[in-house]
Amino acid sequence: MKYEYKNPLPDLPSQLIRRALEDMEAVEKLPNYRINTGVWHEPNGEVCEVCVAGATMVQEGIPFDAEIWVHEFDFNTQKKLHAIDCLREGDIVFAFDWLSIEWDGKLKHNFPITRYSESPELFKSDMRDLADYLEENGY
Repeated sequence: MKYEYKNPLPDLPSQLIRRALEDMEAVEKLPNYRINTGVWHEPNGEVCEVCVAGATMVQEGIPFDAEIWVHEFDFNTQKKLHAIDCLREGDIVFAFDWLSIEWDGKLKHNFPITRYSESPELFKSDMRDLADYLEENGY
């Protein structure tokens, strides 16, 4: 383990989504960062590209010039970062698996999420809807 979160990621998927969105919106305002859902935390010249989960890394103080992979965190944090990655695609089942939440079969398996690259605003709106849906169902 190379890095550690000083402010641990939440356990509930709805709270995890809200934290990731809050961190992502803060990162979007930074001039040297760009959201790219295809990488975790990857410097690319004058810009560091980060995914939604990678935005939480930025807010935790991960250095701008560090290329970071999920395995560089403790296992509990790794699972939450992978869950964020699943949730950004609306994949509730796999996110629950990463979070060790037993699937009760009552929730949708997938939730429609607009790709960030297509519309950042729709993506964030869809993610908030997913967080609300999960919260309404106790998650």
